[in-house]
Amino acid sequence: MLKAYAVDDSDLYAASSPEEAIRVYRDHCGEEVDIAVGYPVELSDEDLDKPIPAFDENEVATGEMTSIRQFLIEHGDEPGFLAGSGY
Repeated sequence: MLKAYAVDDSDLYAASSPEEAIRVYRDHCGEEVDIAVGYPVELSDEDLDKPIPAFDENEVATGEMTSIRQFLIEHGDEPGFLAGSGY
């Protein structure tokens, strides 16, 4: 199963390792991860399970709650972008 990595102050990527998170971010954004300040950071169990508002495909709040762990489950096995600044 993939893990969730913060690659900057606002973006999470699903990857199997920190190195893969860096590669996927670079491929997706064309930018480098700032490893000098400690990124990427693997999210802790506490961060993964923290309740956050759920949004529909139009980015409208549904009134329900979800979690980054649920995002990972729904994301599947392909490394890539997981969540943005709203997480």
